[in-house]
Amino acid sequence: MNPQSLNKHVYAYNNPLRYIDPDGHEVVLAGSAEDQSEEKKRLLSNASKKGEAALFRTTTDKNGKTNLVLDKAAAANLKGTHSQGYNMLVQTIGSKNTVTVQMSNFDSQTSYQAGNAIASLGRNVAGIDRVAPMRDSVGNIIPNPFGIIAGHEVLGHARLHLLGISDYADGPGSKTFQIENQLRKEQGLPPRPDDVP
Repeated sequence: MNPQSLNKHVYAYNNPLRYIDPDGHEVVLAGSAEDQSEEKKRLLSNASKKGEAALFRTTTDKNGKTNLVLDKAAAANLKGTHSQGYNMLVQTIGSKNTVTVQMSNFDSQTSYQAGNAIASLGRNVAGIDRVAPMRDSVGNIIPNPFGIIAGHEVLGHARLHLLGISDYADGPGSKTFQIENQLRKEQGLPPRPDDVP
């Protein structure tokens, strides 16, 4: 709908020789090797059943772009049902569009470029979490680990966008909050309250 999204230079951050995406189907890890390792660790914490995280690996192409991919042969050998986090991560990787994951010096957020998404993950605890951490109805602090935040941004906001699903169909952030609470439940963490933005 936005003619500017057809501009190949803008789509590739004004560097179409370095940033290419011939067919989508990617979760791209951006930044330094240290950043990519942290991004991978945060994402894979959501593939929470034993052995699931080991089914993913990274590949780096000749242009230096690092993708998170599913080792399909190894995945075929893992028996039983998978966690919702694993299933959502596989769905994100298999989407026709791309999500780029990058570390940020600011709070975590997701932005969109046409059908693609960029999930920026805060390097440190968000300022709001320091000043006013999430609390349950009786005032107990609810943990907000980095892996859950990555799941919220990538498997919630970004994945829904890649799939063309409105995040706000049932109210502000409701689908992403439901996804976050599925991940929390699988990881044995208390749920995020409905009234916390």
